[in-house]
Amino acid sequence: MTATRQAIGSTSSEFDDPARWAELDTPCTIIAGDVVGRNIRRMADYCRRHGIALRPHTKTHKSQRIAQLQLAAGAAGLTVAKPGEAHVMGELRAEVLIAYPSVTRASLEAVRACLAYANVIVALDSIEAATRLNDALAGADKRAGVLVDIDVGLHRTGLQSPEESARVAAHVTRSEQLRLDGLFCYPGHIWSPATEQANP
Repeated sequence: MTATRQAIGSTSSEFDDPARWAELDTPCTIIAGDVVGRNIRRMADYCRRHGIALRPHTKTHKSQRIAQLQLAAGAAGLTVAKPGEAHVMGELRAEVLIAYPSVTRASLEAVRACLAYANVIVALDSIEAATRLNDALAGADKRAGVLVDIDVGLHRTGLQSPEESARVAAHVTRSEQLRLDGLFCYPGHIWSPATEQANP
């Protein structure tokens, strides 16, 4: 969003006045604070009622200010797509989940840098990725958490069988700089109850 400006208003009605629009440079993103706040509270309340630890994905806003509102409402941490985003959101001192495997030198260095001031969890789907992360964190004061990524049908990332998942999990438990925190999946192909969703 570097090519656009943001206009953040405390209420959506602020932008009902045509004179307010004349003050805006274009292109810009208009954010109504009351609507954002309401949505954040609704999601947080839903997760509390259902015993869910909420880690909202910051790719939808890429804003530390909005991330702070999510944390203040009760989010257990934040989710990002890339280590570079973890570096930015980690500045809030919240636990950060990196949802995609980090394997390049630059991304692994970013994970290490973020781990210095925030708790970091990384989703991985191979022994190679776990080995590279472990090696990159050699000598670090803290271990990185790992979630073993399993494919539940979207076929984007993730391991394809329970046996593969068990092998990666066992490898993580033997790694000096990694901590096995559990399993991870992304059911992005499921958007409604099974009785309502047509098979592809």
